[in-house]
Amino acid sequence: MSTTESNSLLQAYAERGDETAFRELVDRYADLVYSAALRRLNGNATEALDVTQTVFTDLARKARSVQNADCLGGWLYRHTGFVASTMVRTKQRRQLREREAAQMNAPDESTDTLWQELAGQLDASIDELDPTDRRAILLRFFERRDFRSVGTALGLTDDAAQKRVSRALDKLRELLLQRRVNLSAALLGTLLAGKAVSAAPAGLSALVSRNALAGAAVAGIGLGLGNLSISLWTKLSVGAIVLTAAVWLAVSYSSSFSAGPARQGIATATFETAAVEAVAAANVPVAAAQPSEGTKAPADRLVLTIVADDVSRPIPNVEFDFWVWEGESADRKRLRAARNGQCEVPFNRTRVKRLILASEIDGFVNTRLEWRPERGESIPQEYTLRLQRAVAIGGRVLDADGQPVEDAEVGFNNRPDISAETWPQCDNFGWPFWETARTDAKGEWAIHRIGKQALRTIDGSASHLEHGAADRLDVNRSPEAADQLLARNWTFKLGRAVVARGLVLDAAGTPVSEARILVGRVGESGRRTGKTSSDGSFAIKGCKPGTNILSAEADGFAATTLEADLSNDSSPISITLRTGAVLRLRVVDVNDAPIREASVWLDWIHDWHLPGTRPVTQVDFNRNTDSDGRLEWLSAPPDEELRLSVRAKGHMNREVFDTCFQFAPAAPKIFPEPARL
Repeated sequence: MSTTESNSLLQAYAERGDETAFRELVDRYADLVYSAALRRLNGNATEALDVTQTVFTDLARKARSVQNADCLGGWLYRHTGFVASTMVRTKQRRQLREREAAQMNAPDESTDTLWQELAGQLDASIDELDPTDRRAILLRFFERRDFRSVGTALGLTDDAAQKRVSRALDKLRELLLQRRVNLSAALLGTLLAGKAVSAAPAGLSALVSRNALAGAAVAGIGLGLGNLSISLWTKLSVGAIVLTAAVWLAVSYSSSFSAGPARQGIATATFETAAVEAVAAANVPVAAAQPSEGTKAPADRLVLTIVADDVSRPIPNVEFDFWVWEGESADRKRLRAARNGQCEVPFNRTRVKRLILASEIDGFVNTRLEWRPERGESIPQEYTLRLQRAVAIGGRVLDADGQPVEDAEVGFNNRPDISAETWPQCDNFGWPFWETARTDAKGEWAIHRIGKQALRTIDGSASHLEHGAADRLDVNRSPEAADQLLARNWTFKLGRAVVARGLVLDAAGTPVSEARILVGRVGESGRRTGKTSSDGSFAIKGCKPGTNILSAEADGFAATTLEADLSNDSSPISITLRTGAVLRLRVVDVNDAPIREASVWLDWIHDWHLPGTRPVTQVDFNRNTDSDGRLEWLSAPPDEELRLSVRAKGHMNREVFDTCFQFAPAAPKIFPEPARL
């Protein structure tokens, strides 16, 4: 194909959306792109297919700018190299992260061994850094400052501070490598963040301060190391402990370890005249969820320590969905634990009514924490969340012809036995969890966040926007499915689907662009949505064959809903939108006092249309009344029976009917009587 022909085809697609022209381009250049990708990816056919798909997707997206290229083949060749190189780098970074995550989460001594290897060479290597890099490392990892604070100290922006720390970490890694300590920069940062600073013995700060100030008051100078040792000696029983400048050694321990987040790994040593604490071995397992004496979390904080239940080691980077109710509605946030397995949960302790935390991390069971102070439950200041290991489940998703489907969504819900749940911590996942995964190029999927105890009560399915939904799997009714899920060979088979095509016009026959199209019912899981293009046309993929409900709506128009039989050879559907009418509603109580924030919604659940009649309008209308109990619907159907539901806290719910609304342009419809609750 000549350059002129290629550019003509690309121009036809870029300017007129000619899909036939684009398909011809793909047919002509697919071999070139695939072969180039295959060479760059060392013969990996699956990844070469992914690169080919990405290259032509980018060509379609950038068609307008690419159409002026001197040589389309040259552009495709160069872009293939770029996409393939990006894929290789991404894969390498992912593999590195996975190895490091495995090292951090593994129930063995790997991180301890790495730290012991690093600790012996760390300080000497830091001393060799230039002053600027050394200060960046100390601020970030030893003083535990965030990048904003580091930037302020170094006179840099947040981004510049992050780059400075990253460069300093690379230089420190090179110095360590000279001492035969080989760690990636990411793992080095992880170890520094979690282990560079250990908790000092409790009471040491106060004791040192007191002696230093006393010594300064007597001698007029700061307390030296020798004076410090003598002063401490006088406060301990003679012969009970020996203190040197390098090592503090506790002689006798108490019978239990403290588990407070700020004092993990501290054991109590008791003497005749004083009690001090000595640092035990690093990473002593967390033993309890009780707060440590002397460690007080802020009043409006819950400090979580997240550990693996089987090995009692902190789990880094756990994410949480966080809901807190201080009024009638919930404030939702996302939280992330630090690399040391700790997470601070902020809330107003005097106003909170309910608090829910839902943990999410691969390899461990989704777990819910819940406290309800409105029922008299007390939220602790500190809590140790012990996560159970999850089982891995998986399988494949195929289309109606048995071919693997990429990018299908697989989702599972759970209907646990409420009576078996435990509080405040529940490991049998239910609300607010909905576990999902997406299939790869082979149609394979995997989920690693469900516990074995929940496997018998889950139900799920698979879906894809261009296919019909798969049959729902209820493991409770198909116990043999649990074994197939654990063997990662459960198959979801998607149904056949068709494309709904049509045109949206106004009453004058003018195309309506940006009209919103709904195939199915509001709230239905298998619904499909889309918008009309500039010529008013639409094409919605993934619709079920047979009778469907179709709706269209646009700004300034009332929604229109109709029934249509869809098949691969069905004619385009024509939908005419009418001008919307204004509906005004006021909600009052039995004493005619206005009700603020009453919820008014169009009840699309009760579909009472009879055969041969127009189906109920499918539109997601849900509004709240203002301070005077009023609301307006500016695009209500002008001549249709509506069913509205009105709800307000502290009042009985009510359904409001008004049969066959008749609207005149000059006289917007108003309910003759207010809706009373």
